[in-house]
Amino acid sequence: MRSVGPNLVIALLMDGPQLQSRWSGRYATVLADDPRSSVLTLTCAGMVDLSNEAYRRVHGGPAGKRSIGLWKDAKGGQTEIALDLGAVGMVLQLKRSSVMEWVADGRDDGNTTGYLELLRTDPLFEKVLTGSAPAGSKRTRRSGKNGSAEKTLIASGRGVRR
Repeated sequence: MRSVGPNLVIALLMDGPQLQSRWSGRYATVLADDPRSSVLTLTCAGMVDLSNEAYRRVHGGPAGKRSIGLWKDAKGGQTEIALDLGAVGMVLQLKRSSVMEWVADGRDDGNTTGYLELLRTDPLFEKVLTGSAPAGSKRTRRSGKNGSAEKTLIASGRGVRR
């Protein structure tokens, strides 16, 4: 037995903005609270832009947030992930923490269950994708305290050009 229940649920949606107040935020909370999963909902920027434009036309005022994703973890953090204009994707930095879990008959998992927390998000621009990264930027993998590891997940609305 390696872990009890799912650690990460990723939902790819064709939907409008991923906001805490919308249905995706409510259902992400359910998955994060009961099996204690980390939940990432993602939608494409085009759908967000269409939804925001339609809302602006009907209600007036400025367009809403360009929130392409929503992160919810077992520790209660819920974060809207907004895509900057001109960005082609987002880089999410996650931290994994090990926790002891038990099954109904009393067996433990040997402290192998990992919970993921969102540390930070950074927009990804085409200049970085083609190898012209800004001066001073680094790609490193570090270990955190207590053996936790930090991983990077890249979500992009456009492919990497070769």
